[in-house]
Amino acid sequence: MPRSRGQLWFIAFLFAAMAVAGTLAYQRFRAGDIQLAEGRRAYDAGRFDLAEKAFERSVTHNPRNAGAWYWLGLSRKNQGRSAEAAEAFARATAL
Repeated sequence: MPRSRGQLWFIAFLFAAMAVAGTLAYQRFRAGDIQLAEGRRAYDAGRFDLAEKAFERSVTHNPRNAGAWYWLGLSRKNQGRSAEAAEAFARATAL
């Protein structure tokens, strides 16, 4: 069945919108990975305060990243904040 010109424009718009949405979602996911790597470097250097901030940014970008929640918990634990660490560990294990 032939489509009208308006329908074709609408379909083209939908595909473009999906492509943009997919790109933005990937960039957000990727930003979380970059923050996770930054946090790991800070953690390995013993800078638990900086690591915590990076892991917090990572879970903001990708809240379903269990690894980021785990490292956030470790960073908090190494700063003597056991209750906050337990919350982060709980989030990690819930995923």
